[in-house]
Amino acid sequence: MPSPFRLTFLDNGGTGFLVTNDTDTWLLTCLHLVTELIDTPLTHPMPLQGVFGIPDLGLSITVNFEVGRVLLVPRGDDLHDILRITLTEAERAAFAPFGAYRVADISLAQVGESLEMRGFPIIAGHQGAMRTAPVTVEQIEGVSIKMHQPAVGGGMSGGPLVRGNALIGIVHGSVGPAPGYENALANSFAVLGPTLFGQPADN
Repeated sequence: MPSPFRLTFLDNGGTGFLVTNDTDTWLLTCLHLVTELIDTPLTHPMPLQGVFGIPDLGLSITVNFEVGRVLLVPRGDDLHDILRITLTEAERAAFAPFGAYRVADISLAQVGESLEMRGFPIIAGHQGAMRTAPVTVEQIEGVSIKMHQPAVGGGMSGGPLVRGNALIGIVHGSVGPAPGYENALANSFAVLGPTLFGQPADN
């Protein structure tokens, strides 16, 4: 099974993972890692360049946000909380130990089903070890998947939401804390797949 990895931007820490269609490989994470906004307006000024760090590889990736290999996805007057970076051949080789989810393995979520979200929660100000957290899908509305889960804290944003080897979406936030729990949010790749990866899911 592919593995997510720690990802940093300036002083912010989150999670990233790879998706491939065998021709291209993309790094996926959350836009709020860069903007620090829950909802990023279309008009929000982006840095000309940004440097993402991958601590587990001792690697950094410099990208230009205005041209080239960064894709941001509009959502009305805002942007979806997703950032896609197309990797170079050299970067693909460097990321090989983590593996990549296949576009063909993208799948729809169903209300009531049990899934897993994977990432690196922040504990005492530092990202800890990778955690796989069980979640139950409570609501699906368009691109948004709302889940009930044990509270795990920040740092999970940008991690994959999965069912075994099937890729469901990308975790991006939480709402409505309840005693001992919180509701996690994810964006569905079954909905956004054609925009992000150029082809619909098979499942």
